[in-house]
Amino acid sequence: VDISLPIQSGYGNTQVDVSVNIWNKRDLSSSWLDISTSTAPDALTDVSHNETTTNTNIILTVQNNGGTEDISGYSLKWAYSGQTDVSSNHQDATNQGVNAKNTNISLPIQSGYGNTQVDVSVNIWNVHDLSSSWYDISTSTAPDALADASQNVTSTVYNTIHLQIQNN
Repeated sequence: VDISLPIQSGYGNTQVDVSVNIWNKRDLSSSWLDISTSTAPDALTDVSHNETTTNTNIILTVQNNGGTEDISGYSLKWAYSGQTDVSSNHQDATNQGVNAKNTNISLPIQSGYGNTQVDVSVNIWNVHDLSSSWYDISTSTAPDALADASQNVTSTVYNTIHLQIQNN
């Protein structure tokens, strides 16, 4: 028999202690069985792009979202804008506390994707391997280094410099 226990909103990632017993039609009951379980974490609401992002690595900051159970890590999926190839990885949480912030969630980016929009999905899982729903953000990689910047345009004006810049 499946029995559902409705949990009020606001109790994501929380340990729940339950006592169960059964009885028959003659009102004879069994002894109580005490178990502990946990709810899945709520969906993330605070994921941001970190300033240290480069053209080959995006760094995210993730704020854990409360409850009573420590956060074990993060699952990540990402794709470059307009592409269907999806990369993914799992990372352990450095700061596992329920209200901790992790500033080192890394997405390795393939070479050649500088200055590119990246669509990212993140979820968290707790010590009981229960995970939240996916949280989606869009971010960008830093531009690649300039390929060429030169003063190769002649000018007859004495107070003007002309540069030719080749972006990647």
